Amino acid sequence: MPIWVELSDESQRRAMVTFSGQRVMLGGERVEVLADPSGRVLLIGDRFFWSPDAQTGAANNLGFRVQTPIGKL
Repeated sequence: MPIWVELSDESQRRAMVTFSGQRVMLGGERVEVLADPSGRVLLIGDRFFWSPDAQTGAANNLGFRVQTPIGKL
């Protein structure tokens, strides 16, 4: 199922469509995008973690919007 990931900071905003299990570059970090069957998405990197409920590392300096399935945007 496609996943919409939108990343923003003070100076820029970027969006992408990806899939669970893919690795993408976000905020200068290589991050794995993982989704469970209910559509809950986690972004996990070596020094980076984001979920709808918590975030650590580089995620503290960035804003995220993650949605799946993208057909419901």
